[in-house]
Amino acid sequence: MKFADSPQRIEQVNNLPQRKLIPKIRDGELHYVYADSLACKCIYVGSEKAYQRYQKLALRQQVAQEHVMAAEMDQDTAMQWEAWGPWGPVW
Repeated sequence: MKFADSPQRIEQVNNLPQRKLIPKIRDGELHYVYADSLACKCIYVGSEKAYQRYQKLALRQQVAQEHVMAAEMDQDTAMQWEAWGPWGPVW
């Protein structure tokens, strides 16, 4: 994480695509940049290895969310909502 702590850096962060991972080549090496001029006024910079770690974490999070959704659907099925009768106005 690198903060935009000067007018020049603030301008550079503002000119980057916001909240998107952008590949950049610097000194012959691939890096990924993520700019956020609103929340932190900073950029995140990572290597290819860091990007691969990020991808693994994103996949784990997606799988975990799918498990939660499946568990909620199972819970709804177990509730046997039909036994409660029709769902209409109560008043």
